[in-house]
Amino acid sequence: MRPFISAALILGTTTAEAHDFWLTPDRFIVRPGEPVSISFIVGHAGDAEPWNLRQERVVELKICKAGSCIPVSDIAPNTPEGPGRARVSVNEPGTAIIAFESRHSFSELDGDRFNEYAEKEGLRAILADRAARFSESDPGRELYSRRAKTLIRVEGGGSDDASRAVGHTLEIVPLEDLSRIDPGDKFSVRVLFNGAPLEGATIDLDNLGDQLGTVQSAVTNADGDAAFAAGEPGPWKLMSVWGVPLKDRSRADYETFFASLTFSY
Repeated sequence: MRPFISAALILGTTTAEAHDFWLTPDRFIVRPGEPVSISFIVGHAGDAEPWNLRQERVVELKICKAGSCIPVSDIAPNTPEGPGRARVSVNEPGTAIIAFESRHSFSELDGDRFNEYAEKEGLRAILADRAARFSESDPGRELYSRRAKTLIRVEGGGSDDASRAVGHTLEIVPLEDLSRIDPGDKFSVRVLFNGAPLEGATIDLDNLGDQLGTVQSAVTNADGDAAFAAGEPGPWKLMSVWGVPLKDRSRADYETFFASLTFSY
């Protein structure tokens, strides 16, 4: 077992737009106690690669089941021999949530690229702030962090914990058991920001099986909810981004949160 990753705060720096980020287990359905390898992926459909997993970039990785969460200690960072991975196992039947949170990184883009990125991701609070401050032409400086969850079904019945929130700042919470839906079924999810339903957030649904890009997009209603139609069986990803202006703008102007949820049926 490798030690649990350090909690020291270190800010990374990048000049590129922040990409999607998600967790991919090597299997979504397992027997009780069967080990699962978790990969950390960054990019977009057709252009995804292993995330540079380093100890100082991780706030927390945990397993949530039956209303409680425990930290995952078996985390292997990137090495020259291969990408980083985590190893988990769950003994109790039912749905388990594997939840990850990264530390902040810094990004700066020129005004046009930042506006394009904010428009694409539906960052309404950031766009409104830039308009109110007449700063649309200014570079966009942000601190961004990532939160990701994946759902694993442990055979043998048990409880469905997928609809429990794990406490992420930005979080996508399914309102039903996504492992038991069929193609064509309607399903709904709720987006929470600081634990409260978030209205106006854009959510993209991507088919991880074909890597062709976003299949459906929706915007959350006043209850923070959005509905989708299930596509073909296989692995899927839900992704949402939200950002807010910072009061202290000495380091950056905005704080942006990325959230994803991967599942399979």
